[in-house]
Amino acid sequence: MEVYNMTVSALLKAKHIGVKSFRTHLSRLVRDQEPYVITDRGHPQDFVIPYDDMVEFIEILEELSNPELLKQIAEGRKDYQKGGWIPVSRLWKKLDSR
Repeated sequence: MEVYNMTVSALLKAKHIGVKSFRTHLSRLVRDQEPYVITDRGHPQDFVIPYDDMVEFIEILEELSNPELLKQIAEGRKDYQKGGWIPVSRLWKKLDSR
């Protein structure tokens, strides 16, 4: 079974399916491991995502509630804006030379 990699663009492009069709095909849709927007008369009512993606979202939210991590992110953004950053290619060379 392929795990569906969840991204914001994937969420925005999630397949829409009517509530009746969703109910009828629930077993297959769950096995698909894809996000679905459940609609009622064409209006979005619910959103279904694979379990692993939901766990990943929860972990990200927990990480982002860590004040120390938020501080490090803010410092990194400031350094980046000041030009205080190293391109990844140069970083790998630097690490390989050790």
